Amino acid sequence: MIFKSGSGFQSIHFAPGRILLAYNIAAALLIFVFSCRNPFATREPEPPAGQQATWVQPVSPEDVFENFKAAIKERNVENYLRCFGTTETVREGFIFVPEISVANNYQEVFTDWGIVEERNYINHLFNLLPADSVSSLILTDVSEFQYGDSVRTTKEYDLVAAHKNPTAPKEIIGRMDLSLRKGPNALWYIAYWADFKTADYPVWSLLKAEF
Repeated sequence: MIFKSGSGFQSIHFAPGRILLAYNIAAALLIFVFSCRNPFATREPEPPAGQQATWVQPVSPEDVFENFKAAIKERNVENYLRCFGTTETVREGFIFVPEISVANNYQEVFTDWGIVEERNYINHLFNLLPADSVSSLILTDVSEFQYGDSVRTTKEYDLVAAHKNPTAPKEIIGRMDLSLRKGPNALWYIAYWADFKTADYPVWSLLKAEF
């Protein structure tokens, strides 16, 4: 290499070994920079543990029940609650009518059961499920009638939930009478749920009361 100084031209010679070393260091730095994630880049948030999100737009009543079962299996509180109507989506909001014998024994619990109480119950239930347990819900169709933007349906249920609440049933069997409404967004919601006993098993009302 030659450069000009005040006393004339001088030449500087670099040893081949040093040139090769500098080249290797520069190449290694480039590989490191491009292979590493930018430490200042915005990261995608990790989904909460146990919060899977199987959800389809409920454009039919059948979609509502698929979402309902998936939310219970996946312990997803928000998706569970999205299955129910509110005063913003259906005129009457959500109403739950407990099985009569449970209603008599837990009058204070079911005085005015709505979406807030439903949220509290399902939160407590999901929080008391062991991490390695799987809840299963079987719904069997009994009858269904559709009139305009409303559907009245009756289903038999069998829910198994291995929670850690010693006073609450771990399997419930009964019948649910439901009214579904289509909201102004053309999506369907559960607006009314009445619970009935069909066998010598605890019913869903008792599970709600104990949580």
